[in-house]
Amino acid sequence: MAIANDPTYPMFQIAVWVARAEIGNDDPALPTARPLLVDEAYFEYAGQTAAGLIDDDVIVIRTFSKVFGLAGARVGYALAGRDVAAELNQRQHPAPLSTLSAALAVAALQSPPDVRPVLEERERVAERLRGLGYEPLPSHANFLYVPVDEPRGLADQLVNQGLAVRPVRGGIRITIRNEQDDERLLAALQ
Repeated sequence: MAIANDPTYPMFQIAVWVARAEIGNDDPALPTARPLLVDEAYFEYAGQTAAGLIDDDVIVIRTFSKVFGLAGARVGYALAGRDVAAELNQRQHPAPLSTLSAALAVAALQSPPDVRPVLEERERVAERLRGLGYEPLPSHANFLYVPVDEPRGLADQLVNQGLAVRPVRGGIRITIRNEQDDERLLAALQ
């Protein structure tokens, strides 16, 4: 197995281990490698999808954990071509989803949230960070990755002020909230 964009969702490495496979050094971006799994956990924020490739043995996975805020429901779904979907269905647990989780997912799909305010706030925060001398990377999610020299130290400093960011390799991850909360964080970073 090859995994792109490390660091990434840690469950991918666990799933490889459970499948008794290995993570190799192959280029994970090879367009001819199939099946190809595309994680679209942040699809609603990105506005781009690989769903048009499902007939080419591409599997698109999505979750209700992010934009819908249903992480506790532990529900997601896959988009795949007919043959791949049939194989996935054969391999799934006999009762993969609770009735409550299914009801929450259906209700969420019937009334999806408007992500435009988050997208606008994300761009505003990115611009303000650039004005403070930081260089946030372009984002297609509800967070910004901001390279910093001492991620853990900065995160600890911020948490002592009641401001939580996630330290990651080479930077911090700032989840976009609302203007008032984000301004508190920006003031602390100044």
